[in-house]
Amino acid sequence: MTIGASASRSKDYKRKKRALPSLAKGRIRDGEAAKHIPEDIQTWPRRWANAFKAFAKGQHLLSDSEGMVLTSVVRRAGSLNISEETLQPLIKQLSRYPLLAAPDVFNFLKAYEDGVVEIIESAFLRNAHFGLINNRQLIELFSECGYVLLPHQVKEVLQEASAMLNVECPDTKTGSIDLQLFFRALELLVDREGFPKSQFASIMATCKRFDNNGSGFFETRELPPVITWLKFCSEPDTVNEALQDAVKAVREAAENDARHMPEESPCRPSAQVLDGCIDYLDFMQLMRKAENIGHARTAKLFNKLDADNDGALTITELRHLFSTLGLQVSAEALFEGVIEGVKRMREYYSYSHFCSIFQVLRDKEGLSQAKLDEARARFQYFDKTGTGKITTRQAERALMSSGFKLGVSIYGENIFWKSQYSTSGQLCEAEFLRVWRLHDEGDLRMMRKVFRKYAENQGAGVLRKKDLQTAVRVANARFARYYQSWVQEHGSPADFYDFEDFRELIEMFRDMVCGTFRAAQGFTQEELKPLQAAFDKREPNAEGMLSDAKVGDLLVYLIPSLTWDGDLRDMLREVLRTNNATSSPLNFEAFLKVMRDLKDACNALHDASAPLLCEQLGIAWDRVDVVLDAYNLCLFCREQAPQNLSDATLALLYGSGPPGQSVSSDGLSLVELKGLKLSLARMLKEKHAATVEDFVAIVRQLRRLPPAKLAHAASEGGEKKKK
Repeated sequence: MTIGASASRSKDYKRKKRALPSLAKGRIRDGEAAKHIPEDIQTWPRRWANAFKAFAKGQHLLSDSEGMVLTSVVRRAGSLNISEETLQPLIKQLSRYPLLAAPDVFNFLKAYEDGVVEIIESAFLRNAHFGLINNRQLIELFSECGYVLLPHQVKEVLQEASAMLNVECPDTKTGSIDLQLFFRALELLVDREGFPKSQFASIMATCKRFDNNGSGFFETRELPPVITWLKFCSEPDTVNEALQDAVKAVREAAENDARHMPEESPCRPSAQVLDGCIDYLDFMQLMRKAENIGHARTAKLFNKLDADNDGALTITELRHLFSTLGLQVSAEALFEGVIEGVKRMREYYSYSHFCSIFQVLRDKEGLSQAKLDEARARFQYFDKTGTGKITTRQAERALMSSGFKLGVSIYGENIFWKSQYSTSGQLCEAEFLRVWRLHDEGDLRMMRKVFRKYAENQGAGVLRKKDLQTAVRVANARFARYYQSWVQEHGSPADFYDFEDFRELIEMFRDMVCGTFRAAQGFTQEELKPLQAAFDKREPNAEGMLSDAKVGDLLVYLIPSLTWDGDLRDMLREVLRTNNATSSPLNFEAFLKVMRDLKDACNALHDASAPLLCEQLGIAWDRVDVVLDAYNLCLFCREQAPQNLSDATLALLYGSGPPGQSVSSDGLSLVELKGLKLSLARMLKEKHAATVEDFVAIVRQLRRLPPAKLAHAASEGGEKKKK
């Protein structure tokens, strides 16, 4: 059976530009065509032989009328973007034969790939002048093949291709490229999904970093950091759609292979692939699609800022471009991006320079190295089990231990991140870095607002010494206590401050607040005051120590549940043992450490119950931490707990029922809220919420009370108080 050469030609190839089919991956390694013998599979290009063996039963291929098997063979042989106009005539010739021998498949693959080469060669010759094209035409041809490349990337590919062919590399501005060099450069790009060697290596390193178990696949639990990384300064919906398309394509290809491969085939798709898990190659294809879309968007914004159309931006304009993309990049981070990306500071930066800087910042989540190290250290500190994930409650404390969310500013922002970056109550490191950056950017915006308020010319001028203390206090009321000590230590402030000076000063005060928070074992000033008062009330000795008996009394006072909850007592004994405090006196610092470890142990135990709370009580993931905190308070303090719950928390417990059964808490009067507290206290007194299941039962019982009964409970409580 022979396939005519005419069947492989694309006679009706139109002269207008359109997407070109892709060359097959691995062509560079095929060897000499003269040595390929159709009857001897061992002489075939390895990719052809492997594709044939994957679908063959014995020495023959079982064909089908629709050509699905042959299409799968072409794809497995390395052709991903298939040319239907080349493939279908070939399939039509072979579809009437139920069995295809090895030579038939060889001739089929050769005819198809020769046809693709003819299409691409025709596109080259259409642009060529005396068999040569210039750099601009080369970039356009690469784009038609699906690879959007920048000039510096084209230069790198041409240098590698020229070295392989042992020819001189043409100048990318004035030189010309012949057909042989073009095809070798295209083959290199095809093998690396359109990326030059250096960027390909960088993306492979990223793949390995995200592939925690080294399986070569991104399983479902490994996708969050991948998605977060891809969404850096990108349109989230575009990334989500591209990822869904990639997963769908992987699953459909695997299902098709499973249908047509013999049971004994060693290449049958694994369970991971059938489940839609993408491998490094799939990720590369996803990255190429994202890069093409990203370049279209960023190039448009770059040109919009390039008012004089000279193809370059100043450093200030570059910073504004990142801001337009959603990244409030600091001066330090941008400087490091420039040094790492383009090696030195310049007066003007081209679009290629911008892309190199962008890649550096993406790998560092847009942070300076110092801030990246700080954020990672905070994550690793709270990831005590080394799972690569922390809960949202741990993330809150990690943010606070970095100085965020401590203190009050009238220009401060509430960053609502839980519903967007955590859909399971947990965050991976990449997600936490994103959240950390959002808070850092929020602080930066706050500083700008304060500076514009108190600096001359609405922020265009400098901030004078006479306004500095007020500006610091407005930036964060808690900084006021550190301002005077700073003045005493460093002397009178400078006469004036520009914005960067002011920012450094505010960040220094934030570090001071952060240091105080860490020294207090992660307890806020509001939490610390009652602990200190209760400790001092038990009269520590001259060295500030409490005896073990007084420590026990203090712990029972603070955590009444210790008197009846055996599991909680066991947890406390383990905490005391690990802190070498079983029978030793403790100072206040050591006591705080015991309290923190006990709270952390309880939180770790109860965080695992977050899915149960969401399901049983209809709590959204972004609100479940509030309910968990309420449960911990009820566990520790039993009937005393409701008095320390906010009205908003009580309303959440009362009004967040399952869909369709929720009891509205809108419009509850102060009397009804009082009755809600008293009713919850009564229920906790009658039944201790020793487990999350007990707490769920109590909340459900609370929700069955109509507002009228809450008002009645408040009235009864008032009468008892009078008596």
